[in-house]
Amino acid sequence: MTTPEPVRLIGSANSPFVHRAAVALRLKGVPYEFIREDMGNKSQLLLASNPVHKKVPVLLHGDHRAVCESLVIVEYVNETFNGPPLLPSDPYDRAAARFWAHFLDDKNQLAERNMSPSVKVIGHYASPFAHRVEAALQLKGVPYELIQEDLSNKSELLLAKNPVHKKVPVLLHGDLAVCESLVIVQYVDDAFDGPSLLPADPYDRAMARFWVDFMENKCSKSFWLAHWAEGEAQKAMVKETKDNLALLEAQLDGKRFFGGDTAGYVDIAVSALGPFLSVLEEVTGLTLVDAKEFPALRQWSKEYNSNEALKPCLPDRDRLVAYFTENIEMYKMIAKTMLQQ
Repeated sequence: MTTPEPVRLIGSANSPFVHRAAVALRLKGVPYEFIREDMGNKSQLLLASNPVHKKVPVLLHGDHRAVCESLVIVEYVNETFNGPPLLPSDPYDRAAARFWAHFLDDKNQLAERNMSPSVKVIGHYASPFAHRVEAALQLKGVPYELIQEDLSNKSELLLAKNPVHKKVPVLLHGDLAVCESLVIVQYVDDAFDGPSLLPADPYDRAMARFWVDFMENKCSKSFWLAHWAEGEAQKAMVKETKDNLALLEAQLDGKRFFGGDTAGYVDIAVSALGPFLSVLEEVTGLTLVDAKEFPALRQWSKEYNSNEALKPCLPDRDRLVAYFTENIEMYKMIAKTMLQQ
């Protein structure tokens, strides 16, 4: 039996054009690897694969075929792979479908340029707080541009847009700037169309906000210090963190996500237990969320990391491991300072 040639999609989290290609692959049932592109620092792979436009998306099929431009990719996927056809069988109907696809493409791009304020996120790939904002935008289906901040040499843009805390993340929506990750997440939920991140029922909304506040003000500090503190201080933080995690574990109660079948506000707030969890375990050698002790949270982490809507904004694991490994001493020093306050 012939092994299928690998399929890879070079894309970015903020591109509706990449989304087109991804949807086509999913509708055809084609397994693929998503390669997240940093549009602020374009990779050699992207530049070599799309030397004409130097843009995403690019579909890589096998070792030698690169297909560019979203609608061209969609037609290639339709013609190359088995699965439900994406175009009608009748030639006239196919022509009409192509006409309307290009019509919508042209009109939507014009409308976006003329009407929609741009959405940008000033963030950092290793920041779980910046990840919260990207996750909210992804779940709402909002295209955005990610501006990677150099935290060791903060930009004038960051300092101007967040003069109070001078930290990431910052959401730029047209001329507006919104700071603080959970404030931004609620702004995104209120400002944009798409699936609500909070439940419809007022009591359920209140409970979601309660557990987000619990995570932010009760769990986050001890969780962080448990990984970077040393000696007796670390033991105390590990105990406090595990006590808190037990309360979160009980909230899942057989559910896929904290809100039910789909990720929402609480899941975004707890997202440090998603893509960052195994990285911290590897770098520090500490396992807080043991599968035997916290099976529901461990399963939640797997569900979060495999969620199709969130995959485009998941940080590269190897890059995170390298970053935290390089900065171990810095984080230990920060932990020591925090414990002395």
